[in-house]
Amino acid sequence: DYRYINSQTEVPKTPLPRIDELFDQMVGCAVFSTIDLAQGYHQMQIATTSRKYTAFRTDKETYHWCVAPMGLSGMPGVWSRLMRLLFGRFAFVVVYLDDLCIYSHSEAEHCEHLRVVFDVLRSERLFARRSKCVFG
Repeated sequence: DYRYINSQTEVPKTPLPRIDELFDQMVGCAVFSTIDLAQGYHQMQIATTSRKYTAFRTDKETYHWCVAPMGLSGMPGVWSRLMRLLFGRFAFVVVYLDDLCIYSHSEAEHCEHLRVVFDVLRSERLFARRSKCVFG
C-alpha cells in the first residue's frame, strides 16, 4: 500500500500527448509498426537508496522492489520522461505510455528506423512483448 509514499511524492507534471497530434505527425507515411514495451514500469530500476521505501513484509521475511512497482504515483511521469529522453530525438517515433509507433515513407526507410529503435531498446535493456507488436 503506497498511499503514504504517494502523499509525500512530488509527481512530475507530464501530460499525455494528444492522439490527434500524434496522428498528424504520421501524415504522408505508408509503413507503420507498433512495439509494446512489456511491463513498462517493471523495466525501470529503482535507485538502491530508494528501494527501502517499497518494502513489504510477509509472515517470514521483508522484501523490497528492485524495479518500479505498480501503484507509485510518480511512475507514469518518470516513465514518460524516460521515453522522451530515449526516443524524442527521432522524428519517426511516437510514444504513448508503453507503446511505440514507428512510421516511415518506404519499406527501406522503415527497416532503418526499426534498426535504430531496436538499437536503443537493446542498449537500454528494454524489452518488447512480441505477441503485441505489429510490424508493417
